[in-house]
Amino acid sequence: LEPTRMLSLFHYTLFPSPIVHTIPGAYPNSTFKLGWNSPPTNSSIPLSIFFFVGMIYVIKKIRTFKDCIPELLLLIWFVSTFFTTLMIARDLSLERYMLPFLISIIVIASYGCWNFTRHVTSKKMQIGFIMCAIFAHAATSLSYWERLYFSPGTFWTNPLPYGTFQESLANPFVLVANAIFVAFFAYIIAIWLKNKRRMIA
Repeated sequence: LEPTRMLSLFHYTLFPSPIVHTIPGAYPNSTFKLGWNSPPTNSSIPLSIFFFVGMIYVIKKIRTFKDCIPELLLLIWFVSTFFTTLMIARDLSLERYMLPFLISIIVIASYGCWNFTRHVTSKKMQIGFIMCAIFAHAATSLSYWERLYFSPGTFWTNPLPYGTFQESLANPFVLVANAIFVAFFAYIIAIWLKNKRRMIA
């Protein structure tokens, strides 16, 4: 349970490393170079954003000590899968070992999306934002389905470079979809802050 492995798991599942540096590798006398494109992050921009939003809501709810049992169980599940993944997987590039942890990330992201959108007063805007988030995530995940399912004779190696956080920024179509989502997300936050200031005033 070294801090470097914890950091690697974070980069594999939620956000790429913004700094290039070298850490000990999965095997004796080996090293691994972390950077923006290494390792590929098995996430999308909407999924990562909503995970952090969901984690904020979970911690905020637990701190109130009121009707927080579901959130507490969710946090326990996330932490347990996080440490279980670190203990089981020697090489984190093998995605199958991260599936339980990725499921907990998706559930927390769903919780964050639900809590974020329920504060949107306009139903049309709420539905439009959810559709935009789903489309941006689907574009990231499914843009390469032809390569994955119709590439006979291709020898695939782990980790796959397709459908990752980094690829969503390299593909022009997916980049535009994610930029629209981020702009919509920022617009909703701006409206929420404006209404909050108006209520305080």
